[in-house]
Amino acid sequence: MTPDLFERLLYEEEGVTLDFKVGQYAFSGADDRQKSELLKDILGFVNAWRRAEAFVLIGVREIRGGRSEVVGIAADEHLDDHSLQQFVSSKTNRPVRFSHGVFSFEGKQIGIIRIEEQERPVWLTDDYGMLKKDEVYVRRGSSTDPTKPATPDEIVKMVQASKPRAATLEVQFADVENDTAIGTSIPIKADFIEFPSAEDIPDLLSPREQFPSFAGVMSDLSYDQTNSDYYRELASCVHQQLNFHALRFVIMNSGELPAEDVRLELETPAALGIEILEESQIEMRSPERSRPRWGPASQAWEHMNFTRAKRFDGVVDVTSDSASIKIEVEYGKIQPGRQVSTDKLFVACKESGTVTFNGQVFSRDLPKQIELSIEFDISFKEAGLERFLEWADNPTNTEEE
Repeated sequence: MTPDLFERLLYEEEGVTLDFKVGQYAFSGADDRQKSELLKDILGFVNAWRRAEAFVLIGVREIRGGRSEVVGIAADEHLDDHSLQQFVSSKTNRPVRFSHGVFSFEGKQIGIIRIEEQERPVWLTDDYGMLKKDEVYVRRGSSTDPTKPATPDEIVKMVQASKPRAATLEVQFADVENDTAIGTSIPIKADFIEFPSAEDIPDLLSPREQFPSFAGVMSDLSYDQTNSDYYRELASCVHQQLNFHALRFVIMNSGELPAEDVRLELETPAALGIEILEESQIEMRSPERSRPRWGPASQAWEHMNFTRAKRFDGVVDVTSDSASIKIEVEYGKIQPGRQVSTDKLFVACKESGTVTFNGQVFSRDLPKQIELSIEFDISFKEAGLERFLEWADNPTNTEEE
């Protein structure tokens, strides 16, 4: 959602692609009948006769013939996208492609439900609240009347009209372990530990520097040499291990034709102290206090540059500057009904807030706009230099703070 699109929607009237809600739907803690009101509206939009995606704007009062009023809702009233996705998908005959997000406008918070164009009809597999199973609820005009479901003739026409005739690509976050799609918004609740900067961390002194009279001679004869960057390397390694969280994206082709030359591009502002690393950038092993003067573990060997010999589908490329972070993934061909996950990438954020990824998924067809978001709930902590050095020298004897 962009400010320009939101402003245009405020001047439109309710219909088969737009609905305004002053207050939030009853969901968390509500009974089945109350929650079925939300389910009815989503199903009504899914089955509606329309040629564009639909929106429900929560926190907006409709003003017919003019600009609708933005009243906003409280921050603790927003729906959780992941819970909402699970709720709807557990009750329908096929997955529903929709998302819920939070949008700030004129200093107020708005809940936005976006319903994509998709295969129809969609119905409930069991009775729920005021809704009946196997009934095809459809929005006509500005409302969905549960007493007037679609007729058999309408259902036949829905099947014919909505049958996908080309590649249809969808992007969601994926479960890191099993690659299943988990929605367009995910929560991350964690601590963020701020370590001392590299400029403030001292060198690890060699025995020659600590005990020059005798150790200097022994150091000259030793096969190993002190790793002067040990403390700095350890701080970087522990920062990655404690503060970064793995995630994946998954692209699904729900159409009838293969998607050719698929490419995913995402971008997010470099705000809230966010960092994103490719899997190859994550330090898997802790540094050593000393290393051989020559050989595979020496500094001379480590400073040699290696390049990736071959590109593989799903490998993530991350680039960043002071303004934004960009993610690109090349996929090649995705067959109908298949889904392909990206390689892992790792994200860290030092502040609580919503990080939104805007971008496009490309194929030989026209590009499709996508929006994904992460809700960070972060508890910030700071590791002082003295405490860090004490832990680095005696990790087993220092209690975790």
